[in-house]
Amino acid sequence: MNFAITGIAGFVGGTLARLLAPDGQVIGFYSTSLPHDCAAAHLRQASLENAAECAALDLTSLSAEVMIHCAAKLSKRDSGINVVAANAEMTLNGVEIAKRLGCRLFVNISSTAVYAGPDPDGTREDHAVPGIETYGRSKLVGEAIATYSAGSAMNVVSLRIPSPQGPGNPHRSMVPMMAKSAREQGFIRVLGDPRRRQSYLDLRELAEAVRRLSASPGPLRAAYNVASVASAGNMDVATSIARHCRTPCLVEDQRTEESAHPEAWNLICDAAATDFDFRPQYQLDDTVKWIMQATA
Repeated sequence: MNFAITGIAGFVGGTLARLLAPDGQVIGFYSTSLPHDCAAAHLRQASLENAAECAALDLTSLSAEVMIHCAAKLSKRDSGINVVAANAEMTLNGVEIAKRLGCRLFVNISSTAVYAGPDPDGTREDHAVPGIETYGRSKLVGEAIATYSAGSAMNVVSLRIPSPQGPGNPHRSMVPMMAKSAREQGFIRVLGDPRRRQSYLDLRELAEAVRRLSASPGPLRAAYNVASVASAGNMDVATSIARHCRTPCLVEDQRTEESAHPEAWNLICDAAATDFDFRPQYQLDDTVKWIMQATA
């Protein structure tokens, strides 16, 4: 099976390319520079924000069954309307490229940022309401654009994912920051509210979700939650990192119950389990071990 991936120079797109390459050829789309370990068999460069550049892409002799749209604008330096407009344009141009490649399935990588906050009883797909965060609003707009611009020849599914985890995680993220502290200073200082829980997604689970979606006879819903086994707190992450650090590491608990409404996420993925048999396999310790071994 051939896959096309937008945003292949990014963390999620690049990791998916490496994980899916054994399943078939990968066609990668990027706008700037590429990492040295890009796993795509074919590469095309164009800004997805520029319809003319996308239309001029040479796709002769290329085809794919599945397009995975990972490209997104995250910059906090841009105004809210610019972020929404950019992500809308990127999604629309990604759909047009998928049509030219003959894709039968368009997988739109969305985000749990579409939810205004966690539901105390577990957050399901029907909990989606636009929060105040610009990025989440842009993702909801992107979901709608993908669905309504694809036409009848291509199925569209949006996967709402929480914090993605894997080797190559951006250094501003919690796991690499804690791992750096463990290796260089021999301790991890854990801050924040101990009641806070965060869902996450091991990117091996996302690759498996794409495989299962691609093989599903349907019918499929417009959007699904996809997350790893259970939500985790900062102390859970720190303890796991210390366990897998090659040098001795202490964990200092400096958490305080400072939030009036601490966010305790529990993303419910029952719909994905029912419709395309997505069942997460990796525990937090498995994910941290994968990251620590790859970046040792």
